[in-house]
Amino acid sequence: MRKILIVILPLLLASIIFLFWPINRYEKSFIYKATLLHQIKNNNWENVEKVFTFIEKNTHDEKYIVSFIELLGNYAGNTKWPVIINATKNKSPQVRASAVHSLAKYPSEEAKQAVFKCIKDKKQIVRIKAVYTTQQWSKQIFTKIELEKIEKAIVEYESFLFANSDDSELQYDLGNFYTKNKKFNKAIEAYNNSLNIDKNQINTIVNLGMAHMYLKDYSKAKEFLNHALELNPDNEIALTNYALLMIETKNLKEAESVYRKIFKLNPNSAQAAYNIAVLNGSDNYIEAEKWAGIASKLDPGSSNYQYSYAYYLMLKGEPRKAVFELIELIEKNAYYIDAYMLLAQLYHENNDSESAIKLLKRAKKIPNTSPQMKARISSLLNEVLIQ
Repeated sequence: MRKILIVILPLLLASIIFLFWPINRYEKSFIYKATLLHQIKNNNWENVEKVFTFIEKNTHDEKYIVSFIELLGNYAGNTKWPVIINATKNKSPQVRASAVHSLAKYPSEEAKQAVFKCIKDKKQIVRIKAVYTTQQWSKQIFTKIELEKIEKAIVEYESFLFANSDDSELQYDLGNFYTKNKKFNKAIEAYNNSLNIDKNQINTIVNLGMAHMYLKDYSKAKEFLNHALELNPDNEIALTNYALLMIETKNLKEAESVYRKIFKLNPNSAQAAYNIAVLNGSDNYIEAEKWAGIASKLDPGSSNYQYSYAYYLMLKGEPRKAVFELIELIEKNAYYIDAYMLLAQLYHENNDSESAIKLLKRAKKIPNTSPQMKARISSLLNEVLIQ
Protein backbone atom coordinates (compact mmCIF):
# COMPACT_ATOMS: atom_id res chain seq x y z
CA MET A 1 0.00 0.00 0.00
CA ARG A 2 2.85 2.33 0.90
CA LYS A 3 4.52 1.62 -2.48
CA ILE A 4 1.28 2.42 -4.33
CA LEU A 5 0.96 5.73 -2.47
CA ILE A 6 4.56 6.59 -3.28
CA VAL A 7 3.75 6.18 -7.01
CA ILE A 8 0.29 7.81 -6.99
CA LEU A 9 0.93 10.85 -4.79
CA PRO A 10 3.50 12.53 -7.08
CA LEU A 11 1.17 12.02 -10.07
CA LEU A 12 -1.77 13.45 -8.13
CA LEU A 13 0.30 16.42 -7.02
CA ALA A 14 1.48 17.06 -10.60
CA SER A 15 -2.13 16.99 -11.85
CA ILE A 16 -3.25 19.51 -9.22
CA ILE A 17 -0.34 21.83 -10.07
CA PHE A 18 -1.19 21.58 -13.79
CA LEU A 19 -4.86 22.37 -13.20
CA PHE A 20 -4.28 25.38 -10.99
CA TRP A 21 -1.01 26.72 -12.41
CA PRO A 22 -1.72 30.22 -13.78
CA ILE A 23 -1.57 30.59 -17.57
CA ASN A 24 1.39 32.80 -18.38
CA ARG A 25 1.16 36.00 -20.41
CA TYR A 26 2.42 34.35 -23.61
CA GLU A 27 -0.18 31.59 -23.42
CA LYS A 28 -2.98 34.09 -22.76
CA SER A 29 -1.85 36.19 -25.71
CA PHE A 30 -1.70 33.15 -27.99
CA ILE A 31 -5.19 31.98 -26.97
CA TYR A 32 -6.57 35.51 -27.42
CA LYS A 33 -5.14 35.90 -30.94
CA ALA A 34 -6.13 32.40 -32.01
CA THR A 35 -9.69 32.93 -30.77
CA LEU A 36 -10.09 36.21 -32.67
CA LEU A 37 -8.64 34.63 -35.80
CA HIS A 38 -10.98 31.65 -35.57
CA GLN A 39 -13.98 33.95 -35.15
CA ILE A 40 -13.37 36.14 -38.18
CA LYS A 41 -12.39 33.16 -40.33
CA ASN A 42 -15.95 32.01 -39.70
CA ASN A 43 -17.40 35.48 -40.44
CA ASN A 44 -18.18 36.06 -36.75
CA TRP A 45 -17.63 39.81 -36.36
CA GLU A 46 -18.88 40.35 -32.78
CA ASN A 47 -15.32 41.15 -31.66
CA VAL A 48 -14.23 43.07 -34.75
CA GLU A 49 -13.39 46.15 -32.63
CA LYS A 50 -10.87 44.00 -30.73
CA VAL A 51 -9.36 43.01 -34.07
CA PHE A 52 -9.04 46.71 -34.96
CA THR A 53 -7.36 47.41 -31.61
CA PHE A 54 -4.96 44.50 -32.09
CA ILE A 55 -3.91 45.77 -35.53
CA GLU A 56 -3.45 49.34 -34.30
CA LYS A 57 -1.61 48.67 -31.03
CA ASN A 58 0.67 45.74 -31.87
CA THR A 59 4.08 46.48 -33.33
CA HIS A 60 5.00 42.79 -33.52
CA ASP A 61 2.98 39.65 -34.35
CA GLU A 62 3.12 40.57 -38.04
CA LYS A 63 1.76 37.18 -39.14
CA TYR A 64 -1.41 37.64 -37.12
CA ILE A 65 -1.80 41.27 -38.22
CA VAL A 66 -1.44 40.29 -41.88
CA SER A 67 -4.00 37.51 -41.42
CA PHE A 68 -6.43 39.91 -39.72
CA ILE A 69 -6.06 42.50 -42.50
CA GLU A 70 -6.62 39.91 -45.21
CA LEU A 71 -9.70 38.48 -43.47
CA LEU A 72 -11.18 41.96 -42.95
CA GLY A 73 -11.78 41.89 -46.69
CA ASN A 74 -14.87 39.82 -45.84
CA TYR A 75 -16.14 42.40 -43.34
CA ALA A 76 -18.82 44.63 -44.88
CA GLY A 77 -18.48 47.53 -42.43
CA ASN A 78 -16.61 50.69 -43.47
CA THR A 79 -15.09 51.18 -40.00
CA LYS A 80 -12.24 48.89 -41.08
CA TRP A 81 -10.79 51.36 -43.60
CA PRO A 82 -9.19 53.89 -41.21
CA VAL A 83 -7.55 50.94 -39.42
CA ILE A 84 -6.20 49.50 -42.66
CA ILE A 85 -5.02 52.91 -43.89
CA ASN A 86 -3.16 53.40 -40.60
CA ALA A 87 -1.60 49.93 -40.99
CA THR A 88 0.23 51.19 -44.12
CA LYS A 89 2.52 52.99 -41.61
CA ASN A 90 3.29 49.83 -39.60
CA LYS A 91 6.97 49.04 -38.93
CA SER A 92 6.65 45.67 -40.66
CA PRO A 93 6.93 45.76 -44.47
CA GLN A 94 4.74 42.65 -44.66
CA VAL A 95 1.97 44.46 -42.77
CA ARG A 96 2.37 47.61 -44.91
CA ALA A 97 2.21 45.49 -48.06
CA SER A 98 -0.89 43.63 -46.91
CA ALA A 99 -2.62 46.86 -45.89
CA VAL A 100 -1.97 48.73 -49.13
CA HIS A 101 -3.02 45.65 -51.11
CA SER A 102 -6.35 45.60 -49.23
CA LEU A 103 -7.00 49.24 -50.18
CA ALA A 104 -7.69 48.07 -53.74
CA LYS A 105 -11.32 47.77 -52.63
CA TYR A 106 -11.49 51.30 -51.19
CA PRO A 107 -10.92 53.99 -53.82
CA SER A 108 -10.97 57.20 -51.79
CA GLU A 109 -8.89 60.31 -51.20
CA GLU A 110 -7.60 59.00 -47.85
CA ALA A 111 -6.64 55.64 -49.36
CA LYS A 112 -5.01 57.35 -52.34
CA GLN A 113 -2.72 59.38 -50.07
CA ALA A 114 -1.65 56.20 -48.25
CA VAL A 115 -1.05 54.37 -51.53
CA PHE A 116 1.22 57.10 -52.93
CA LYS A 117 3.29 57.04 -49.74
CA CYS A 118 3.66 53.27 -50.17
CA ILE A 119 4.74 53.72 -53.80
CA LYS A 120 7.83 55.50 -52.38
CA ASP A 121 8.38 52.91 -49.61
CA LYS A 122 11.94 51.63 -49.00
CA LYS A 123 10.80 48.01 -49.37
CA GLN A 124 10.09 46.70 -52.86
CA ILE A 125 7.26 44.38 -51.75
CA VAL A 126 5.35 47.42 -50.43
CA ARG A 127 5.94 49.41 -53.63
CA ILE A 128 4.78 46.47 -55.76
CA LYS A 129 1.55 46.01 -53.77
CA ALA A 130 0.89 49.77 -53.93
CA VAL A 131 1.12 49.76 -57.72
CA TYR A 132 -1.17 46.72 -57.82
CA THR A 133 -3.79 48.73 -55.91
CA THR A 134 -3.60 51.67 -58.34
CA GLN A 135 -4.27 49.23 -61.17
CA GLN A 136 -7.55 48.16 -59.55
CA TRP A 137 -8.92 51.72 -59.37
CA SER A 138 -10.50 53.80 -62.10
CA LYS A 139 -8.10 56.31 -63.65
CA GLN A 140 -10.72 58.96 -62.96
CA ILE A 141 -9.69 59.12 -59.32
CA PHE A 142 -6.17 60.31 -60.20
CA THR A 143 -4.84 63.69 -61.32
CA LYS A 144 -2.62 63.93 -64.39
CA ILE A 145 0.50 64.25 -62.21
CA GLU A 146 -0.52 61.21 -60.16
CA LEU A 147 -1.04 59.15 -63.32
CA GLU A 148 2.48 60.08 -64.44
CA LYS A 149 3.87 58.88 -61.09
CA ILE A 150 1.99 55.61 -61.48
CA GLU A 151 3.36 55.08 -64.99
CA LYS A 152 6.91 55.41 -63.65
CA ALA A 153 6.17 52.97 -60.81
CA ILE A 154 4.64 50.46 -63.25
CA VAL A 155 8.05 50.02 -64.93
CA GLU A 156 9.45 48.50 -61.73
CA TYR A 157 6.25 46.54 -61.14
CA GLU A 158 6.29 44.87 -64.56
CA SER A 159 10.04 44.19 -64.42
CA PHE A 160 9.72 42.59 -60.98
CA LEU A 161 6.93 40.25 -62.09
CA PHE A 162 8.58 39.41 -65.42
CA ALA A 163 11.91 38.58 -63.74
CA ASN A 164 10.29 35.96 -61.50
CA SER A 165 9.43 33.48 -64.28
CA ASP A 166 9.85 30.50 -61.95
CA ASP A 167 7.26 31.78 -59.45
CA SER A 168 3.78 30.54 -60.27
CA GLU A 169 1.98 33.17 -58.19
CA LEU A 170 3.96 36.09 -59.62
CA GLN A 171 3.42 34.85 -63.19
CA TYR A 172 -0.28 34.78 -62.39
CA ASP A 173 -0.03 38.39 -61.16
CA LEU A 174 1.84 39.31 -64.35
CA GLY A 175 -0.95 37.78 -66.42
CA ASN A 176 -3.48 39.83 -64.46
CA PHE A 177 -1.42 42.97 -65.03
CA TYR A 178 -1.34 42.37 -68.79
CA THR A 179 -5.06 41.60 -68.82
CA LYS A 180 -5.78 44.85 -66.98
CA ASN A 181 -3.79 46.71 -69.64
CA LYS A 182 -5.48 44.80 -72.51
CA LYS A 183 -2.29 42.99 -73.56
CA PHE A 184 -4.09 39.68 -73.85
CA ASN A 185 -1.50 37.71 -75.82
CA LYS A 186 1.15 38.55 -73.22
CA ALA A 187 -1.36 37.65 -70.49
CA ILE A 188 -1.92 34.22 -72.08
CA GLU A 189 1.84 33.63 -72.14
CA ALA A 190 2.17 34.56 -68.45
CA TYR A 191 -0.79 32.38 -67.41
CA ASN A 192 0.65 29.44 -69.36
CA ASN A 193 4.01 29.97 -67.61
CA SER A 194 2.19 29.86 -64.28
CA LEU A 195 0.36 26.65 -65.22
CA ASN A 196 3.59 25.01 -66.38
CA ILE A 197 4.76 25.35 -62.76
CA ASP A 198 1.42 24.40 -61.16
CA LYS A 199 -1.11 23.00 -63.65
CA ASN A 200 -4.14 22.79 -61.35
CA GLN A 201 -4.54 26.42 -60.31
CA ILE A 202 -8.22 27.06 -60.98
CA ASN A 203 -7.94 30.87 -60.86
CA THR A 204 -5.16 30.82 -63.44
CA ILE A 205 -7.10 28.46 -65.72
CA VAL A 206 -10.16 30.71 -65.42
CA ASN A 207 -8.19 33.86 -66.22
CA LEU A 208 -6.52 32.13 -69.14
CA GLY A 209 -9.96 31.31 -70.49
CA MET A 210 -11.08 34.92 -70.05
CA ALA A 211 -8.00 36.23 -71.87
CA HIS A 212 -9.06 34.07 -74.83
CA MET A 213 -12.59 35.45 -74.52
CA TYR A 214 -11.29 39.02 -74.76
CA LEU A 215 -9.55 37.98 -77.99
CA LYS A 216 -12.95 36.67 -79.23
CA ASP A 217 -11.66 33.07 -79.23
CA TYR A 218 -14.83 31.78 -77.58
CA SER A 219 -14.21 28.08 -78.17
CA LYS A 220 -10.83 28.26 -76.41
CA ALA A 221 -12.38 30.31 -73.61
CA LYS A 222 -15.10 27.74 -73.08
CA GLU A 223 -12.55 24.92 -73.15
CA PHE A 224 -10.53 26.40 -70.27
CA LEU A 225 -13.57 27.42 -68.24
CA ASN A 226 -15.06 23.94 -68.59
CA HIS A 227 -11.71 22.49 -67.51
CA ALA A 228 -11.80 24.66 -64.37
CA LEU A 229 -15.34 23.46 -63.64
CA GLU A 230 -14.27 19.84 -64.13
CA LEU A 231 -11.71 20.37 -61.36
CA ASN A 232 -14.38 21.95 -59.13
CA PRO A 233 -18.00 22.17 -60.41
CA ASP A 234 -19.00 24.52 -57.58
CA ASN A 235 -16.08 26.91 -57.86
CA GLU A 236 -17.62 30.40 -57.64
CA ILE A 237 -14.92 32.15 -59.67
CA ALA A 238 -15.14 29.60 -62.49
CA LEU A 239 -18.95 29.76 -62.51
CA THR A 240 -18.93 33.58 -62.49
CA ASN A 241 -16.61 33.79 -65.45
CA TYR A 242 -18.51 31.07 -67.31
CA ALA A 243 -21.61 33.25 -66.86
CA LEU A 244 -19.69 36.22 -68.30
CA LEU A 245 -18.80 34.11 -71.33
CA MET A 246 -22.47 33.23 -71.75
CA ILE A 247 -23.33 36.95 -71.69
CA GLU A 248 -20.61 37.68 -74.22
CA THR A 249 -22.01 35.00 -76.54
CA LYS A 250 -25.63 36.22 -76.00
CA ASN A 251 -26.76 33.16 -74.00
CA LEU A 252 -28.49 35.34 -71.40
CA LYS A 253 -30.87 32.72 -70.00
CA GLU A 254 -27.99 30.35 -69.32
CA ALA A 255 -26.02 33.20 -67.76
CA GLU A 256 -28.85 34.00 -65.36
CA SER A 257 -29.22 30.32 -64.52
CA VAL A 258 -25.52 30.16 -63.61
CA TYR A 259 -25.76 33.27 -61.42
CA ARG A 260 -28.76 31.81 -59.60
CA LYS A 261 -26.73 28.64 -59.00
CA ILE A 262 -23.91 30.76 -57.57
CA PHE A 263 -26.29 32.57 -55.24
CA LYS A 264 -27.78 29.27 -54.10
CA LEU A 265 -24.27 27.99 -53.33
CA ASN A 266 -23.30 31.24 -51.68
CA PRO A 267 -26.18 33.42 -50.40
CA ASN A 268 -23.60 36.10 -49.52
CA SER A 269 -22.56 36.61 -53.14
CA ALA A 270 -23.39 40.24 -53.83
CA GLN A 271 -21.91 39.93 -57.31
CA ALA A 272 -24.29 37.12 -58.28
CA ALA A 273 -27.28 39.09 -56.95
CA TYR A 274 -26.16 42.19 -58.85
CA ASN A 275 -25.81 40.32 -62.12
CA ILE A 276 -29.25 38.71 -61.73
CA ALA A 277 -30.57 42.28 -61.32
CA VAL A 278 -28.83 43.49 -64.46
CA LEU A 279 -30.05 40.55 -66.53
CA ASN A 280 -33.62 41.39 -65.48
CA GLY A 281 -33.17 45.15 -65.79
CA SER A 282 -34.49 45.62 -69.30
CA ASP A 283 -37.91 44.01 -68.85
CA ASN A 284 -38.55 43.22 -65.17
CA TYR A 285 -37.92 46.25 -62.92
CA ILE A 286 -39.45 44.62 -59.87
CA GLU A 287 -37.11 41.64 -60.05
CA ALA A 288 -34.17 43.90 -60.90
CA GLU A 289 -34.85 46.19 -57.92
CA LYS A 290 -35.18 43.20 -55.61
CA TRP A 291 -31.83 41.69 -56.59
CA ALA A 292 -29.99 45.03 -56.75
CA GLY A 293 -31.24 45.71 -53.21
CA ILE A 294 -29.89 42.35 -52.07
CA ALA A 295 -26.52 43.08 -53.67
CA SER A 296 -26.29 46.54 -52.09
CA LYS A 297 -27.21 45.16 -48.66
CA LEU A 298 -24.64 42.37 -48.92
CA ASP A 299 -21.90 44.76 -50.02
CA PRO A 300 -22.71 48.26 -48.75
CA GLY A 301 -19.27 49.47 -49.81
CA SER A 302 -19.96 48.94 -53.52
CA SER A 303 -20.87 52.12 -55.37
CA ASN A 304 -22.01 50.17 -58.43
CA TYR A 305 -24.46 48.06 -56.47
CA GLN A 306 -25.93 51.03 -54.61
CA TYR A 307 -26.23 53.07 -57.80
CA SER A 308 -28.02 50.22 -59.57
CA TYR A 309 -30.38 49.82 -56.63
CA ALA A 310 -31.23 53.53 -56.79
CA TYR A 311 -31.69 53.35 -60.56
CA TYR A 312 -34.12 50.43 -60.37
CA LEU A 313 -35.96 52.09 -57.48
CA MET A 314 -36.49 55.05 -59.79
CA LEU A 315 -37.74 52.84 -62.62
CA LYS A 316 -40.01 51.02 -60.20
CA GLY A 317 -41.59 54.36 -59.26
CA GLU A 318 -39.98 55.01 -55.87
CA PRO A 319 -37.98 58.24 -56.44
CA ARG A 320 -37.76 59.24 -52.75
CA LYS A 321 -35.99 56.01 -51.86
CA ALA A 322 -33.75 56.44 -54.90
CA VAL A 323 -32.77 59.97 -53.77
CA PHE A 324 -31.87 58.68 -50.31
CA GLU A 325 -29.60 55.96 -51.76
CA LEU A 326 -27.87 58.41 -54.14
CA ILE A 327 -27.19 60.99 -51.44
CA GLU A 328 -25.64 58.28 -49.26
CA LEU A 329 -23.61 56.98 -52.21
CA ILE A 330 -22.11 60.41 -53.00
CA GLU A 331 -21.19 60.87 -49.34
CA LYS A 332 -19.23 57.59 -49.50
CA ASN A 333 -17.74 58.06 -52.98
CA ALA A 334 -17.47 61.68 -54.11
CA TYR A 335 -16.01 60.59 -57.48
CA TYR A 336 -18.97 58.49 -58.63
CA ILE A 337 -20.20 60.92 -61.27
CA ASP A 338 -23.15 58.86 -62.53
CA ALA A 339 -24.74 59.23 -59.09
CA TYR A 340 -24.58 63.03 -59.44
CA MET A 341 -26.26 62.84 -62.82
CA LEU A 342 -29.11 60.58 -61.71
CA LEU A 343 -29.68 62.53 -58.49
CA ALA A 344 -29.71 65.84 -60.38
CA GLN A 345 -32.23 64.37 -62.82
CA LEU A 346 -34.48 63.32 -59.93
CA TYR A 347 -34.22 66.77 -58.35
CA HIS A 348 -35.06 68.34 -61.71
CA GLU A 349 -38.10 66.11 -62.21
CA ASN A 350 -39.25 67.06 -58.69
CA ASN A 351 -38.93 70.79 -59.56
CA ASP A 352 -36.02 71.25 -57.15
CA SER A 353 -33.86 73.23 -59.59
CA GLU A 354 -31.69 74.79 -56.86
CA SER A 355 -30.47 71.37 -55.58
CA ALA A 356 -29.98 70.09 -59.14
CA ILE A 357 -27.85 73.11 -60.17
CA LYS A 358 -25.74 72.95 -57.01
CA LEU A 359 -25.10 69.23 -57.56
CA LEU A 360 -24.20 69.59 -61.25
CA LYS A 361 -21.76 72.43 -60.53
CA ARG A 362 -20.11 70.19 -57.96
CA ALA A 363 -19.95 67.36 -60.53
CA LYS A 364 -18.16 69.64 -63.02
CA LYS A 365 -15.26 69.97 -60.53
CA ILE A 366 -14.55 66.22 -60.38
CA PRO A 367 -11.05 65.63 -61.83
CA ASN A 368 -10.35 63.56 -64.95
CA THR A 369 -13.95 63.69 -66.16
CA SER A 370 -14.22 62.55 -69.77
CA PRO A 371 -15.21 65.10 -72.46
CA GLN A 372 -18.39 63.08 -73.10
CA MET A 373 -19.40 63.21 -69.44
CA LYS A 374 -18.62 66.94 -69.24
CA ALA A 375 -20.90 67.47 -72.22
CA ARG A 376 -23.68 65.50 -70.48
CA ILE A 377 -23.30 67.56 -67.31
CA SER A 378 -23.41 70.81 -69.27
CA SER A 379 -26.43 69.67 -71.25
CA LEU A 380 -28.42 68.75 -68.12
CA LEU A 381 -27.31 71.95 -66.37
CA ASN A 382 -28.53 74.06 -69.31
CA GLU A 383 -31.81 72.17 -69.32
CA VAL A 384 -32.34 72.90 -65.62
CA LEU A 385 -31.32 76.57 -65.99
CA ILE A 386 -33.74 77.14 -68.88
CA GLN A 387 -36.64 76.01 -66.73
